[in-house]
Amino acid sequence: MGKERITLCDKCGKRHVNLSGGYALTSSGAVATCFHVVNPGPGIREACLVAVDDQEAVLPVTEVLAANRDCDACIIRVRGGHYRHLPLNTHVYPGDTAYCYSDPAQHRDYFSAGIVNRFYQCSVTRPAGSRSSSGVTLTRINVSADWAPGSSGSAVLDDCGNGIGHVVSISTMRDEPDPKAQDSHVEGRAAIVFHEAVSARDLLLLIRQRK
Repeated sequence: MGKERITLCDKCGKRHVNLSGGYALTSSGAVATCFHVVNPGPGIREACLVAVDDQEAVLPVTEVLAANRDCDACIIRVRGGHYRHLPLNTHVYPGDTAYCYSDPAQHRDYFSAGIVNRFYQCSVTRPAGSRSSSGVTLTRINVSADWAPGSSGSAVLDDCGNGIGHVVSISTMRDEPDPKAQDSHVEGRAAIVFHEAVSARDLLLLIRQRK
């Protein structure tokens, strides 16, 4: 299921459509995606969030059920149909198969296969004065399946079609430029691309906290 955020830009005064992904957690329309997909961010005067199903029907998003900025996960309510929900699986290990079906860089219906590369923990420090300024430990997954901007919130799947997490980011580590080269300021070549996903563990924790 796709998510579309329609925003009114402060700079140009026009409305922009930003496409991303999501997946149903319940048959009644509880849908998971990224927090940064739902959050309009700075420089946005107005914004509305809608969902688009496989038949390209535009459906209203009626409420935010749960959200966590730190782990970049959000659960919203989509009204307008009966959904086939996606079971979640936390029992996966490095080397297990991982799939992603998304719309990277506005290229629709892109299917990619890879493996789980690793699980790792990262800490997020909240600003001083917030409810808790202590570090929050998150579980992240690196997988070798491909995605790009526009894939955020799309489910990452195991061999049986269960959700093991969802797309959150992509980053590239580059070689250091050669100081002896004619132009040492040229950016080094890409050494490795990291595809990062929110883990199903953190999404389940968000669900439990809401209860």
